Amino acid sequence: MNSDLPDWVNVLAALGPLVAATATLLVGIMVAAIAYRQWLTAHQKLVLDLFERRFAIFDEVMQVHDAWQAEIIPVPKVKETVRSLRKIERKALFLFGSDVPASIIELRSAINDLAPFLRQMEAATDKQQRHEIYEAAQPTEKRIKKWRADFAQVCLPYMRLDQRR
Repeated sequence: MNSDLPDWVNVLAALGPLVAATATLLVGIMVAAIAYRQWLTAHQKLVLDLFERRFAIFDEVMQVHDAWQAEIIPVPKVKETVRSLRKIERKALFLFGSDVPASIIELRSAINDLAPFLRQMEAATDKQQRHEIYEAAQPTEKRIKKWRADFAQVCLPYMRLDQRR
């Protein structure tokens, strides 16, 4: 120590490395806190992006289903609907677990099962025959209608923003 300087200056000079180490430690802790917050923000953005992509698929399937239910379906519409569902199903394979694509396949299968009834309905000539075909198709129609509520429940675990899946 330098004896020409006052004692308090000598004490400060001796504490200098400790102060520098403490300041370095505090800066390191602040940098770590900032990095953690950036990671958290990036994670939350990823979860939100995943939600938006999943919701878009959910919405596409619902639009296809609603369009199917909204009108008297001509036979060519069956092929178009099945094609749309296959395209959506391929997207869903990479964004959901296997249960969501399986549910889309179930809807596609039910629509395919309904196609012969639609062909028969187009060929039917009298009201009685149409009524019999309509009654025969009702279990399949009910399956399609029930599917809507079931699909929402299948998708729900994937739509939460506290993403664990």
